[in-house]
Amino acid sequence: MEIFQRRTNCLMNCLCLVWFLMYMCTMPI
Repeated sequence: MEIFQRRTNCLMNCLCLVWFLMYMCTMPI
């Protein structure tokens, strides 16, 4: 269960990172 939690946490971090990059890219300079 601990491994699953860690994997889910990593996945959430990756999703947050992708969302942040998309947000920065679409943001007008």
